[in-house]
Amino acid sequence: MTKKPHLQPCPQCGGQVIGRSDKIFCEVKCKNHHHKQSRIQNKPMTRFTNNRLLRNLTILQGLMGKAGKKVKIHKSELHKRGFNFGACTSAKKVNGEIEYELYHMRYVIGRDGVLTVIQMTHLDKYMPGFFKGWEQEFPEGYTSPKVEENRAKKPGFKKRE
Repeated sequence: MTKKPHLQPCPQCGGQVIGRSDKIFCEVKCKNHHHKQSRIQNKPMTRFTNNRLLRNLTILQGLMGKAGKKVKIHKSELHKRGFNFGACTSAKKVNGEIEYELYHMRYVIGRDGVLTVIQMTHLDKYMPGFFKGWEQEFPEGYTSPKVEENRAKKPGFKKRE
């Protein structure tokens, strides 16, 4: 039994495609070359997006510290550190507010510009030593000056000692 050639040429080299009716490329070499070219074209954009996401994740992890579960910080503080508000892994509306997710972190931006960041898992056991550099910049109990400023504007506010 002889295999019939397809009417459509190989999209890579233009040669005759012989074989199954759903076969697209004439040879494995052409198929591999085609898929390699498509990966090369997509790689810069993928790398750019991943770098933005990882930068945001690193900033949020540094804020959370080793065992942090929740922290509040003004968005201007994050912006100073290079946080990109356009990069997140998902966003959904919950109770009238948009909740953003960045891998295992979740944050909500309040009306006053204060972000409430929640970490869904503890990373210190997976990444020992990662938080040492951040502990200097964000010591335990650190609160953004903008958050303190906003708290002071609220009625009934008592400054922490």
